[in-house]
Amino acid sequence: MEGPGGPREQAHGAGGDGGRRAWERFAIIRPHLEEGVCQTEIARVHQLSLRTVQRWVQAYREEGLWGLGTKTRADAGQRRGLPTELVLLIEGLALQAVRRPLRSMHRLVCQVAREQHWKEPRYAQVSRIVGSLPKDLVTLGQAGAEGVSRAL
Repeated sequence: MEGPGGPREQAHGAGGDGGRRAWERFAIIRPHLEEGVCQTEIARVHQLSLRTVQRWVQAYREEGLWGLGTKTRADAGQRRGLPTELVLLIEGLALQAVRRPLRSMHRLVCQVAREQHWKEPRYAQVSRIVGSLPKDLVTLGQAGAEGVSRAL
């Protein structure tokens, strides 16, 4: 077995923290793979759930060391759980020249969601979306170009 940073790891991009995690997981399941130590014993000794050990063994058998690394979600960086149109509506409301209270925005967005048969967003979701907008963009949307130049 090759060490961290070897050709297999470099070829598959499992370097960095993901590669370190893969090697740590491999070290935990290695006794099972090489010596036949039962998975239940490994789980007990390392204070892991049996299902976690089983998943790691399966991932290693199917994908090798690469399977034990941390995988990035396909939808990383995207909002999950709300339709894109609803997120755009929330952002659009937050950028209007007339500043609406967050409660008002939430009520309006929930009304639209009901009409479209979408899941209604929680107040916290609306707040997080509005809060994640860049401040200069909010200023531009609410005060226009003159407001931005005054703010600078």
